[in-house]
Amino acid sequence: MNKLRRSIVCLLAAALLLGPVRAAAAQTVTTAGRTLQLVAVPLDGTCAGHVVTAGGLVCDDRPAAELIRAAAAYGTVTAAVNGMFFNAYYNQSAPRAFPDNAPMLLTTLVQDGQVQAGSVVGTAKQNCIGFARDGRVLIDAAAIQVTVSLGARGEIPVWRVNGRESSANAVVLMTGAMPLPFAIPAGAYAVLIENGRVTARVTAASATLTAGQKLLMIGSGVIDFFSKRDRLPQAGDALTIRTTVTAAGGADWSRMNAVAAGGRMLIHQGRIVAADAAFNALLDKDPKQNATGVYQRSFAAVMKNGTLLLGTGTASFNEIAAFLAARGAVDAVSLDGGASGMLYEGGRFVTAAGRELASAIVFTKPAVRAAQCAALVDGASVSFGAYSVGGNNYCRLRDFALVLRGSARAFGVGWDAARAAVSLTSGADYVPIGGELSAAAAPRTVKLNQSSVWLDGAQIDPLGYTIDGSNYFKLRDLCAALNVGIDWDAASQTVLIRTK
Repeated sequence: MNKLRRSIVCLLAAALLLGPVRAAAAQTVTTAGRTLQLVAVPLDGTCAGHVVTAGGLVCDDRPAAELIRAAAAYGTVTAAVNGMFFNAYYNQSAPRAFPDNAPMLLTTLVQDGQVQAGSVVGTAKQNCIGFARDGRVLIDAAAIQVTVSLGARGEIPVWRVNGRESSANAVVLMTGAMPLPFAIPAGAYAVLIENGRVTARVTAASATLTAGQKLLMIGSGVIDFFSKRDRLPQAGDALTIRTTVTAAGGADWSRMNAVAAGGRMLIHQGRIVAADAAFNALLDKDPKQNATGVYQRSFAAVMKNGTLLLGTGTASFNEIAAFLAARGAVDAVSLDGGASGMLYEGGRFVTAAGRELASAIVFTKPAVRAAQCAALVDGASVSFGAYSVGGNNYCRLRDFALVLRGSARAFGVGWDAARAAVSLTSGADYVPIGGELSAAAAPRTVKLNQSSVWLDGAQIDPLGYTIDGSNYFKLRDLCAALNVGIDWDAASQTVLIRTK
């Protein structure tokens, strides 16, 4: 105990002497035999956080460099750290098999608003780090829930996504992100889902899914319950799969682009909780994950100075938490560790992973260029200024409102002072204000959009950027929200928009 106290005191002293961590620069802190590698990411809206998985799957692992290259689809990668826990100890010389002989993700992961893997029992809180579309990063204990909605007929709560449950009362959702063959529990009611609709009842003993497919398995113990309430999905039924993340601290997690769960909570709302069983009781059962063991660790911390501090190093969680608290951490959580430890910044690995990884947390700056969007709206030619980001067109709301003016999908644009948000009204006549459809200039400043957008009183979440003071939103996201058809004619380099 005295040795631990001396180590913590030394770490605190080193933290005070070194001062604040420089944004976007790697640092090495060595004290009392403990060495930490640190990278600070600015949380000023210039960087977006993502969680990438190996091969886009939940049952694969790849070299860290390959995950970094894959993340380049989002923009220029500025920093990265390894993700959460996965099964790294499968037999690599044997064929991969679900669930035990594959590098399966072991903790809950949300990508693009949908759970890709893990437990989703909405009453159980998990230690989470979330990456919002507006650039915020939040760390808290949160409940993650997935429900399958049948509209007026009600909802089916899901227990787990892309995993195995032994209970006959469990409801499990499998997706194409897990393409290995898997068994369907005996007596379960299973339906295949494609493009948001049930396409078939599945009575086989096993299944293999491809990209875009989902299989809902309702355990034999609850079939009667859902049948009596007319909630057993039938062929042809339209289904909506919803993911809800509710944080214990009350912060809004509705705009999360990605959420990774499963680490040890180190600091919560400015208080050191590394040894607090209220947050970490499950991890206390693992000798390598307890608060006092000294092992290779990875962690992330939201700091008072407006940065996210990523780190790796050999130390105990108690020591890391004390170090972060002295630096001004508000919230902090651990990630996977051991040979999975990886830290990347500025085109180089600060800490090289000792194994292939199943996931990584990456931060990117968008590559933005001015473009002129040529479109056919119900066959009529129109052109307007836009920006190309990651191969997708982003346009101003008022430009798109003018483009659709007079069509079956026309909408008005206003400002909701009560919500301090953009308000769209379906069917309203758009009133031009001047300057619409003007050409886009070379971008000078680019930040993730901070404004929420509401359509007919319901919040929508189009991906957007504030470019030189104006908000631009992803054209495909706007079309999806407004029920407008959109396609791309590669031969003529034209966007095809259908309103009827």
